[in-house]
Amino acid sequence: MPARRKPSQQRSKQVVEALIEATGQVIAERGLGQATTNHIAARAGVSVGSLYQYFANKEELLAALFDKLVDDLGQAVDRGLPLLLDADLPTMVRGLLQAGFAFIGGNEKLYLELALNWDQR
Repeated sequence: MPARRKPSQQRSKQVVEALIEATGQVIAERGLGQATTNHIAARAGVSVGSLYQYFANKEELLAALFDKLVDDLGQAVDRGLPLLLDADLPTMVRGLLQAGFAFIGGNEKLYLELALNWDQR
């Protein structure tokens, strides 16, 4: 199998970002098992051939989506952390949990679908 292209130009990076974003949207709407690369490419506004230039299959798209979600969650926690550094432990834990739940609440359908169907990936 040939190596997938790594985006180096701004346009290529935008295509990859659009594909990752579309992966989350399609999973939230259709469910993990019903999300296909054709659906994802269509949602991202690219051909399925363009999708395969960057991702070999749905599993690679999922891996990229998970990486993005972890990064986004880390950034959300990092934004709230400075406010909690001088707090006592219960306040710190409560603040971190609130940040995490607020983050998840921004895309409940996606996170619920991933949690319920993790074993189907």
